[in-house]
Amino acid sequence: MNPDFDAQLIWYPYFVCLFIIGYLIPIFSRTAIVFGVKIPSSQLANPDILQLKENYRRSYLLIMIPFVIILFILLFKFHNNLIVPPGIILYLFLTASLYVHFHGKAIKIKSGFIPDSDLEQGQNIVIDTNFRKGKYLVSWMWYIPSFIVVIFNFLFTLANYNKVPAVIADRYNASGKEIHFISKSFLNVFALQFVSAFTLLMFVGIYFVIKRAKQQINPEYPETTKLQDRSFRYLWSGYFIVFAFALSVYFLFISLHIHRLLILPNQIFTGIIFSLPILIVVSAIILSIKTGQSGSRIKVNIKEERVKVADINDDDLWKLGLLYFNPKDPSLFVPKRMGVGWTLNFGHPVSYLLLLAIILIPLIVSWLK
Repeated sequence: MNPDFDAQLIWYPYFVCLFIIGYLIPIFSRTAIVFGVKIPSSQLANPDILQLKENYRRSYLLIMIPFVIILFILLFKFHNNLIVPPGIILYLFLTASLYVHFHGKAIKIKSGFIPDSDLEQGQNIVIDTNFRKGKYLVSWMWYIPSFIVVIFNFLFTLANYNKVPAVIADRYNASGKEIHFISKSFLNVFALQFVSAFTLLMFVGIYFVIKRAKQQINPEYPETTKLQDRSFRYLWSGYFIVFAFALSVYFLFISLHIHRLLILPNQIFTGIIFSLPILIVVSAIILSIKTGQSGSRIKVNIKEERVKVADINDDDLWKLGLLYFNPKDPSLFVPKRMGVGWTLNFGHPVSYLLLLAIILIPLIVSWLK
């Protein structure tokens, strides 16, 4: 096989992962959320709701299997990375279109439900003032080894700057052979170090998002969902700490190799480049399936009788079931409705500044390079 084409192989598992994520959308979300619409617990077994989920899975497979096959054929035939960005954009468009279609159907089904007459109606919100007391996160101090690696990467490269060749390889094929070079400059030499530092700071930021994000407690099962949410935060904070360290080491070895300060065998170098990103994505999928959103799939050792109250109906605060907009909510970060993790409260003015910073910082770093 042509080694220049081998590099295209890295995209195959990524698109397979994207395909799996799209198919599992209903599983990732909380049980009471169906395509971004909150369904009363008494209606979760409704045949229309169950059929809606089944129809989504069938429609997804009918559309996405041919799409992925055609994409793989194009990658195999033309051996060109330029196919990848349009492929990702088209994938996102197709999955978003499917989601919006079934989101509308879920709203229509819910509108036909008759409220339970035996429940106390109203807007019931449960807040645990002791939620953040005790152990619900892995200690932030486990980020210290990652900072040590990043700082060592900067200092070691700086101390050996004169040993870096006049031209630096910035593209490799899957056999580890250099296929493109750039001239040596301070920004080119330290580009990976800046990316490594930015990535680590992003992971630390996510850690504090997990710490400060709004609680997600179901008033029908308050103790159970509180324990699930705490376990969920603990597991995901640990996940980000582990992979923050792994990525710091990853960037260190790549930097040392491309600067010829530590020459790795080609097989090891390409194995590092290809395997770790795939491992991060696959492990995130597995952990998402295991935990569900806000820990909804985590089993806890507690027996709790259902409290017969109506849950808060806040569908109007979620645009398309994806974007949370509530100017009256002081929380900047809230649990996602669809998928796993947290999102911004776009009713909070700081959210737009944060979003702007997330977009501009990588662009500025790329422009300086």
